[in-house]
Amino acid sequence: MQTETHPLVEPRREALSAGRQKYRRVKPCQKCGCFVRYTLNGACVDCTKKRSRDAYQEARRMLGID
Repeated sequence: MQTETHPLVEPRREALSAGRQKYRRVKPCQKCGCFVRYTLNGACVDCTKKRSRDAYQEARRMLGID
């Protein structure tokens, strides 16, 4: 049985071998619904950006900058 894939979707393995930093998955992220992931660790791009932004804001708050 052959499955039909979307032309913009590529397996992580292929993206790694092609040297891409990101790839698109068929299934969306469970938390935010984003389809784009990093090839290095498979993490969702939008969730990673949000987590980084939240950590930055928390660090500024802890330092008393904001």
